[in-house]
Amino acid sequence: MLTGEHIGWPLRVWQVRNSRVCVCVCLSVGSVCVCVWFAGEYFSRHGSCHRCGFSCETCTGPEDEDCLTCSRLRLYDNGTCVIHCDTGKYAMDGGCHLCHHTCHECSGDGPGDCTSCLKDASGTNRYLVEGQCRYSCPEGHFPYHWPTHNDCRACPRNCHVCASAETCMHCSPGYYPKDGQCLPLSCGEGEVEDAERDECVTCEEGCERCLKINRFHCNACFKDYFQLGMACHRHCPDGTFGVNSTRTCEHCEPHCRLCDESQCYWCDDNSFLSDDKCVKECADGLYGDEERRECEPCHHGCRTCKGPAHDDCDSCEEDMQLDKGQCVRVNAIVTCASDQFLNGKGKCLPCYSDCSTCSGPDADQCDTCDSGRFLSPDQRCVKRCPAGSFGNESSWRCEECVAGCMQCDNAHSCQHCQSSPAKLYLEEGRCVPQCQGGYPEGGECVPCDLLHCEVCEGPGVCVQCVEQYLLHGHTCVSHCPARYRPQDGQCVRCPAGCSDCHGEDHCTGCEQYYFLHEQQCVDDCPKGFYASVLTHTCDVCHSDCASCDGPDQDDCVECSDRRALRYRGKCMRTCPAKTYHDKQRGECKDCHKTCLTCSGPLPSSCESCGQGMELDATGHCVPINVCPPQSYLDPDGDCQRCHPTCHHCTGGTATQCLSCKQGRFLINNACLKQCPDGYYGDDDDYVCEQCHASCHTCSGRHSTECLSCPEPLFQFGHSCLTTCESGYYGSNGTCQHCDHTCDECLGSSSHCISCKDGYFLLDSQCVYLCPDQYYPHKADHTCQRCHPTCKTCADSGALECTSCHDGFTFMGSSFGFCSSPCLTGLYPSTLGAQVMCEKCDRSCLECKGAGPYNCTECPALQRLAADGRCLSCCGEGQRMDGAPIPRECCLCRELDDGCFLGVNFRFVEPTEQESGMPMGGLVATLVLLAVGVGVTLFLILWLRSTAPRAPMVFLRGYEKIPPQETPLSPDPIMNFRDRLKDDDAEDDEEEEDDIVYMGQDGTMYRKCKYGLLDEHEDDEPELEYDDETYTLMSNSHTNTDINEQTHQ
Repeated sequence: MLTGEHIGWPLRVWQVRNSRVCVCVCLSVGSVCVCVWFAGEYFSRHGSCHRCGFSCETCTGPEDEDCLTCSRLRLYDNGTCVIHCDTGKYAMDGGCHLCHHTCHECSGDGPGDCTSCLKDASGTNRYLVEGQCRYSCPEGHFPYHWPTHNDCRACPRNCHVCASAETCMHCSPGYYPKDGQCLPLSCGEGEVEDAERDECVTCEEGCERCLKINRFHCNACFKDYFQLGMACHRHCPDGTFGVNSTRTCEHCEPHCRLCDESQCYWCDDNSFLSDDKCVKECADGLYGDEERRECEPCHHGCRTCKGPAHDDCDSCEEDMQLDKGQCVRVNAIVTCASDQFLNGKGKCLPCYSDCSTCSGPDADQCDTCDSGRFLSPDQRCVKRCPAGSFGNESSWRCEECVAGCMQCDNAHSCQHCQSSPAKLYLEEGRCVPQCQGGYPEGGECVPCDLLHCEVCEGPGVCVQCVEQYLLHGHTCVSHCPARYRPQDGQCVRCPAGCSDCHGEDHCTGCEQYYFLHEQQCVDDCPKGFYASVLTHTCDVCHSDCASCDGPDQDDCVECSDRRALRYRGKCMRTCPAKTYHDKQRGECKDCHKTCLTCSGPLPSSCESCGQGMELDATGHCVPINVCPPQSYLDPDGDCQRCHPTCHHCTGGTATQCLSCKQGRFLINNACLKQCPDGYYGDDDDYVCEQCHASCHTCSGRHSTECLSCPEPLFQFGHSCLTTCESGYYGSNGTCQHCDHTCDECLGSSSHCISCKDGYFLLDSQCVYLCPDQYYPHKADHTCQRCHPTCKTCADSGALECTSCHDGFTFMGSSFGFCSSPCLTGLYPSTLGAQVMCEKCDRSCLECKGAGPYNCTECPALQRLAADGRCLSCCGEGQRMDGAPIPRECCLCRELDDGCFLGVNFRFVEPTEQESGMPMGGLVATLVLLAVGVGVTLFLILWLRSTAPRAPMVFLRGYEKIPPQETPLSPDPIMNFRDRLKDDDAEDDEEEEDDIVYMGQDGTMYRKCKYGLLDEHEDDEPELEYDDETYTLMSNSHTNTDINEQTHQ
């Protein structure tokens, strides 16, 4: 036992050492302090002995909760003994330990030991799934937010994917969602099971009942529809006709395109209508009318013919012979006049009065008529043609209207169609039993009223769209909406879980709760991949990880190398300093904060201690000196107060802290309220930890916990990337989403540089179909320009045309060539049916139209631009025609004959300066301006040198702080979490405010202020970090001489 005299503050203390153990506890015996071997008490800074708090087994003071060890029923947690560990920690071996960074609460330090989840350090919600806190819930569950935690709750019964307990999105097989619930798929009348979407959908348009597994397989149609095979049609298609009694479509006779129950009205190409049937060749006495596709009667004198006139005969009857296209009797000697005919007795008789010429056998069987009359089919001359025919004023014959037409003006324009025996409808001058490009209304076919619709079956019901548009739900759209893909001119549903897709089963994007992996959308990523909440993709883990929850080296859940040890998500060969090997789990775990090396997690598991500590016989690391927290032992052996911002310290300044009070963070031995950029505050250790190298500011150590990014990186969620991922572009330091048709874009969402499958790039836009004068180049998904002579094409060559510009002749699919009827330098111009050759613009060698923007060939040394102009290479001389050089030109390349637009810049010749300042005047002005600036600078400097100088006394200065004996780095060994109470008024009066600056190289400066401050000023010092000057700043109460002026 030793004794010492109590002499007040500062306190002179002695240490009692023993080879086994020495716990120094003091009792007040009068004015004398004695050291005894009793545990459970501590010596206060006021010189009295106090019993430790009831929860401590041993303690250091000055508070009764500054425990070193705990009683059997308590848990040690950073200097306190608690009944339960705080949130984010778990109990093991009598102490509280940190959970994995993904857990809110846990039973161990692994990522699979979570017992509750909330937001992680980056602010992203996580949900409890089989002991892990994940970004999303598995199938059959939905995320639920409690006030204190997040978890995954089961979806309603028979629900596969849901958004809440009341809202099911996808049901289990055999069920469909209705009002948010999953009901058995017992579909009603007109509904069918959709195996892909697991719901009841209506049968196809017009179908009243359909096959249970196929909505397109109709068993019965509505009364306004006709059934053909498995489909229902409002109007029967070509080659069929509707039977009203059975409401079915029956096939027409072979080669018949339009018909009804009783007759055929229109035949296929290469067939002719004869006696309501379609034949390849007309019978004798008839000829095939190519325009009307019907067999028409020859002249009565012909056996076979090629037309209706009397001189169109090809062969004659036996007693007749062919003479210049006419059939005349053999051995006929008599030749009659033009207004007479030869009867059967060989006599010439006069024609009927209305006939101009006739050939018999009767006088009224005319061949031609007098002016103003038409020759009818029965060879009579009439003023008005019978019903179903019209008078052709070119041939002066009565010619039949198109099939089924009752009244017409010409062969191509019917005005009224027949209504019996079969109802026909007027469409584009023809009479048809079913409308092809519209729907029937009042005996006519009304065009579709829907935008971009080519074929419809009623108002608002489109069944086929024009080129470059897609059918979606009986409307025409330029792009398919989300969850649909283009196929055969229609929008087809993507597989379940896909938000975008290409082909039958290739997903390119996923819906919420799904992640893209190998072109499939899965609800949980396979081993070796982690789920990216931002991109909805399964991204590969770091090569060190067998499984992970992020992209970095320290995001491992399991290690690829089975011999490796995992520590804070990182796989390593040996455990780092201040950790121990947990052989049961095969992981490295942190020692207690008082230990330098250890064999376990408890305070009594220490094997060696850090600076200022020593190991006692119980395995604890205890302070070498007996000064209480917030004080330090000076060279004289006295306990002095730390700076008010420190909790433990090595000296009295703000830059000698070893640990910080709650609410402050340690960096370079200073305690700050807020960590500087590049660091984040660790709320457990009260130190500033460094951000990941890619972050400018952050909320944790991972690359997925960035809050802002340094230039030139782009922020993508909570990550900083050198380049944005595919489908995104960089703008203002962030990654923005491209248009859904783009695979990659630049500068804006609609400026595409590559397209998704099924789309082609044209002028920075992704289109489904290339327009005229372009063809789809499938190798690089772009629209390439056709040869200038082509209107549409299959490739770039001059022999790859599929159609031509007006006036050019298409030479057939075997050639694919567009031929001009004009000579070189001329282009065809159509005026009605007449084609004229006009001169090309003087800039063109050949062209397809008027003006300088229609060139197809250019003169020598010029290039053809994409807009059809002929331009010289930039910097070259005069044009071929001697005209002035245009401002625009081609940026020519040696190995490329293309034209990339550029601009010609020329110096102005002296002779061209007709107005403006002369060159000499401009030079003189510049010289005078330079002289004026020089004189002004000289006057400013002279005034400064002659001004009275201020005395060398500064209101503020900076004192360089000598280097510390210990390195300026956070030392968690002394971080006992001992916190002083704020109710000590005496402490507040003694606080000393130091202003400290930290240079970029880590050098510390104290800022001083001359003059006395207000004696009543007792504000707590505020230490800040200045981004621009890297300084620590506060108000100063100290009057200190300036030693070294470092800032002006």
